Amino acid sequence: MGRGQKNLKQYRKKRRLRLLYKVLSFVLIVAALITGSVLFFQVEEIQVSGSSKYSNEQILSIAAVDQNANLLLLPEGAISERITDSLPYVDKVKLKRSFPTTLNIVIEECIPLAAVQVDGNWYVLDENGKILERTDESIAGGYIQLSGLSLTEPKVGEVAKVSQDDTHRLKGLCGLLTALQENAVYSNVSWIDMSSDTEIEMGYLGRFTVYLPIRTEYSDATHNNEEYNRKIIELKQIASLLDEADKGIIDLRHENGYFRPG
Repeated sequence: MGRGQKNLKQYRKKRRLRLLYKVLSFVLIVAALITGSVLFFQVEEIQVSGSSKYSNEQILSIAAVDQNANLLLLPEGAISERITDSLPYVDKVKLKRSFPTTLNIVIEECIPLAAVQVDGNWYVLDENGKILERTDESIAGGYIQLSGLSLTEPKVGEVAKVSQDDTHRLKGLCGLLTALQENAVYSNVSWIDMSSDTEIEMGYLGRFTVYLPIRTEYSDATHNNEEYNRKIIELKQIASLLDEADKGIIDLRHENGYFRPG
């Protein structure tokens, strides 16, 4: 074997050893980090924020986060699902970690908007049609009174179900409720009538009957909600131009809405 070949062989051997050292060093560093996180980032304090409907104790009991659990390795999806499945008024759950030892469970609650009567029972809905609770008439009276839409087998914690013929009505209702909530005017609405196949009637500010179309051409919720949002912005603009003594109809079924005294 020539001198050049021997040198090349030695060089390759040294290079393999250097590579092996680097790999081993990386493995040792990762192992040290994992060991350190397990030992030092353990849950010692759990805080709850954003909930007005449920007590902190209720949420903590359902979340079932063990003290001394690893803060980095908490199963966020499973914890969030346990809470949202068990507490109907909870819309979203986020886990925020404050290192080294604090976990904050942040709750975003559904907003109750409308109430509908089914077989003598009253059910409260949010803008997505989720059934938040079954209640009595006195509590239901504090929300928008919904008529003309029949729910089938209503169950608290689930999105309302209707017959196939009423599917477009439910989509229209959800689009309208979303627009009312996003524009912060749902408290101005006393009732909504969904009995028509083509239009929605709504009581606004105790002085106006508002007519809106049921949008059947939009299959996706986003486009549907955008259209109702545009209609509610137009409603606010028309109402703002009227005197407080004015009463009548605000018709938003066509491209340009208008007011008709009556």
